[in-house]
Amino acid sequence: MNGNKCLSCHSRANSARTQATMISITHYMDRDGQPLAAVSPRRYFCNQCHVPQTDAVPLVGTSFEIIDKILQDDANAAQKR
Repeated sequence: MNGNKCLSCHSRANSARTQATMISITHYMDRDGQPLAAVSPRRYFCNQCHVPQTDAVPLVGTSFEIIDKILQDDANAAQKR
C-alpha cells in the first residue's frame, strides 16, 4: 500500500534478475525530458495508466467502454431512425 510493487520487478535495477519487461526510459525523465536517477514521481503510480495484472475486485467501479463499441452503438442507433 505504501510502495510501488511494480518496480520490484520492472525497474531498471531489477528487470534483468526477474526477466520482467523494463519500464520505459521515459519513466526516468522529468517533464522537460531531463534524465533522472530514479522513476519520475509523475510516473510512480503505475495503475493510473496501466491495467493491473490481478484478479482482485476493483476498488472503484467503472463504466469504461472502448471507442469502437461506442461508435458501433451510435451507427446502429442511426440506422434505426
